[in-house]
Amino acid sequence: MSNAEQIAKTYLNLSEDSRMQITQLKAGDTSHAAAFILAKEGGLNNAKAWLLPGATRDEQKPLPNVVIRGNVSTAMTLNPDFAQVTLGYEFAANVPLGAPPSTTPIVWTRGLRSDGAWAPDSPWQGKGGHIAFMDGHVRWFDKLSTASGEDSLVKYGTTTPTANIREALPPGAVILSAVPKQAAGR
Repeated sequence: MSNAEQIAKTYLNLSEDSRMQITQLKAGDTSHAAAFILAKEGGLNNAKAWLLPGATRDEQKPLPNVVIRGNVSTAMTLNPDFAQVTLGYEFAANVPLGAPPSTTPIVWTRGLRSDGAWAPDSPWQGKGGHIAFMDGHVRWFDKLSTASGEDSLVKYGTTTPTANIREALPPGAVILSAVPKQAAGR
């Protein structure tokens, strides 16, 4: 929960800053690209913030510690070890700063399906996950519901419940996959 909160708050801080570059992300990018920007521009260079139990990886390699390598005087690049790991979170890019902060999701546990349930291969094996919102608050959901109440999101710009996270995002928002590009093409 604290990882998702840290990611959301770093995003929020950068959104309020004129240096924000998250809008440069596009369909086909992955959460790794968002992690790079949050590390470079927001100082969130701890790779473990993006990793959760159940992330698929090569068991022979240790988990990466940092998202980016290099410094301001040299070129900053995405850590190749980080780029190859399936992350624990998916990320919403191109969310406008004016989006309703308490109801607009920005980051969530990987594997959330359009029916509101998490896939069996998600970090908590389909038993639920976290969603962090633009205002920085994070909630655990066993499964999203279309009924009003604790287990629902709302369709963007309305108060109508939805179980589909895409419907909770503003038009033009892009969902970035937690799966590395090289793994997605296999």
